[in-house]
Amino acid sequence: MDVNRGNIFAKISLFFLLFLLTSFFINGITSVPMEGDSRGYHIPTAVHILQGKFLNPPNLQPQYFYPSTGELLLSLQMIYWIPLNLYNVFSWLVLFILCVLLGRVFKLPLWYSIVFGVSICTLQLFVRWMDSQIIDIWLLNFFLLTLILLEKPKKSLIYFLSLGVSSGMLLGSKYMAILPTVFLFAYYLKNIIPKLSLMRGFIFSIPFTMLGVFWYIRNFFLFENPLYPLRVPFFPGGFFNFPDKVFEIILKQPIGMFNSLISETRVFSLFIVLFPIVFLWLFLKSKSNKYILSKKIFLIALFQIGFFLFFYPSENLPHIMVSSLRYGMIGIVMIIFSYFLLFWEMRRAELILYLAIGNMILLHPTPYHPKLVFIYIPIGLLLSQVNLSGFERRVAGFVSRKK
Repeated sequence: MDVNRGNIFAKISLFFLLFLLTSFFINGITSVPMEGDSRGYHIPTAVHILQGKFLNPPNLQPQYFYPSTGELLLSLQMIYWIPLNLYNVFSWLVLFILCVLLGRVFKLPLWYSIVFGVSICTLQLFVRWMDSQIIDIWLLNFFLLTLILLEKPKKSLIYFLSLGVSSGMLLGSKYMAILPTVFLFAYYLKNIIPKLSLMRGFIFSIPFTMLGVFWYIRNFFLFENPLYPLRVPFFPGGFFNFPDKVFEIILKQPIGMFNSLISETRVFSLFIVLFPIVFLWLFLKSKSNKYILSKKIFLIALFQIGFFLFFYPSENLPHIMVSSLRYGMIGIVMIIFSYFLLFWEMRRAELILYLAIGNMILLHPTPYHPKLVFIYIPIGLLLSQVNLSGFERRVAGFVSRKK
């Protein structure tokens, strides 16, 4: 596809992103936390961390004993008196940056990666949680960062330190991060082993243990159950039990779950529903030497959406069906990225670009701030003058000079 036309798509996408960013920022500094889980245990857990009670939190709510790296970030925000409703605005902005980096790591051009990043960030799946303190977007960010690092392994100590921090933050964000963490290291084990040494492994293990494994060790010593308050085989002390998994709710309420999927992903819901068919075609019908990168991401997406369907909870209530889709953020993002890669490798990128822009246009209404038009107009004028290709060359030149 012509680069100039691609840059136009990217600039349109960036305008959507900056439009939402200004709106979310204004809302974040003028509102207070209201979401139930945020007030119930995310914010109190962050307060306990600031009070030094993270080793043995007050046993007032079982949720206080969940892994808490997400709340660790929230506590840092509290230290600097940053409005709490900016918590997920920051995570949303980081998500865009990581999506662009993910595209670049998998050899997609900058403008195409930008469209992918904005396509993800304009999903209702993420926009819905902008004024909350839920940590699912940060969990996704840690997953993407770990994936990016594992895709391009290096022998430096800084690399293994960074990998330990990102994977530790992932494992320590939520119990639902256990399966994605184990999967990533199992999937990329052959890439990592040749780069590993005793010192590099030690450097990796320090942040991985302190940020990730620590929470499980703490709960084991407190309750003899590393996954407390979850009820798991062979360990005492748990009492939370989630009888219905997502796939069971799909079987009971297929129309309700499909409506929820449309609500959260709009046009991309069709891509998600067709994923099994495309996956089978890709691996059974296409030539083995074609679409190599797409196949890699399709396989990652298959496992992540499988974890979501068969291991994560939901309930037979409309609002819970919508809310539980956040547990599938990793799988949904990986599916959409696999399509972006596939369309690029098939040289049909223009089709998904039009669909992506259309999906952005269908975004639900945002908080009404008419005076922001005085910001949007200059932003649009500035974007129209930006040469993305030239910008990328200058950044690459700066990085090479630093090296």
